[in-house]
Amino acid sequence: MTETSKDLSIIIPCYNEEDSLPLLLDKLAPFLEVFPHKYELIFVNDGSTDKTVELINKLFKEKYPIKLISYEKNRNLGGAVKEGILHISMPYTVVLDSDCSYDPIDILEMYKHIDSYDVISASAHHPDASFNFELPWYRLMLSKGVVILYFLATFKYLNSYTSIFRVYDSKLLQSIKIEKDSFVAMTEMLVKLINKKAKVLDFPSDSNYRTFGVSKMRLKSTIMSHIYFLLEIVLDKLRIKKL
Repeated sequence: MTETSKDLSIIIPCYNEEDSLPLLLDKLAPFLEVFPHKYELIFVNDGSTDKTVELINKLFKEKYPIKLISYEKNRNLGGAVKEGILHISMPYTVVLDSDCSYDPIDILEMYKHIDSYDVISASAHHPDASFNFELPWYRLMLSKGVVILYFLATFKYLNSYTSIFRVYDSKLLQSIKIEKDSFVAMTEMLVKLINKKAKVLDFPSDSNYRTFGVSKMRLKSTIMSHIYFLLEIVLDKLRIKKL
């Protein structure tokens, strides 16, 4: 039996990341130098108004196999990830944040599990991982609350439902329809894959504080988006029961 290729597409959403891209290069280079399979970097320029495109071309184009998708109107994280998925061509896919809150080198350890799992989802909330900064108490409480609510909605316990940093089986990822454009899209992807009986590994990975650029997440709107999405899940389950 022929072994399945383990080549990798890496989707990197970028919105006004001129300050973060040099750090991204510093973090990505050590991983790419030792990654034993083929790969492609899919940069999605999500309506940036700074020098993001210029720096992607300057720092990455000549050294690495890249695809650069660019459009003028910002579509938020979910919109950028959806666009990136349309362009993947490898059997496995990683979504990586451009500010490197997670270290790409962890992909090597995550990759050790791809024969047994469909999704390897990284989390700094895992008992074997940590943050290199102190999270405010309300953020910890919110994170724990979100985990409990999604556990009740899916019957699958994971230490994080919101992480961007995951390895996916590309065919399975392409089989779901992602409807959200906000940060909640990352949760939507995971929930829909769980509903398709995907095998998900809760993987410990340390998280670093964003030292460059500005966080694009707005806490209040993100909380409301999760509440609306949870209501959608409940209503969908009620509809199925009625059928």
